[in-house]
Amino acid sequence: MKWAAEEGLENDVVWLDFVAYQDVPELISALDVGTIPFDVTNPTAYYSAPNKIWEYSSQMKPVVSTPIPEALDNRDCVLIASKADDYLHHFLAISSPDEEIPRRLKVGYERACQHTWENAAKMFASACMRVLNEKG
Repeated sequence: MKWAAEEGLENDVVWLDFVAYQDVPELISALDVGTIPFDVTNPTAYYSAPNKIWEYSSQMKPVVSTPIPEALDNRDCVLIASKADDYLHHFLAISSPDEEIPRRLKVGYERACQHTWENAAKMFASACMRVLNEKG
């Protein structure tokens, strides 16, 4: 909030309180771009695997993220921004008729469709079964 005020952007930024999970898609569908500006010097932020990547992607929204491992592992559908100029470059690309952005949106959407709670539960159960089988 401090940065937005310093830059004179307080009227251009919307801060939300808690949003119920079922309301997330509707909110994201109203965005032009989803950002994940994590502090890469904070280990908790750096090593996170934010669901926001998949929430944004499930609504066909471009994703711009700082270079955290989850974003880097998905750089075929996530735009990486290390500095302010990178954000500018990506925002300009998103607003241009460049065919790269729709390609990334398609890849991100297809990948987001695989990131369901049901699939996560199946992967977790499979990992548990492997551990149990190795012990037995």
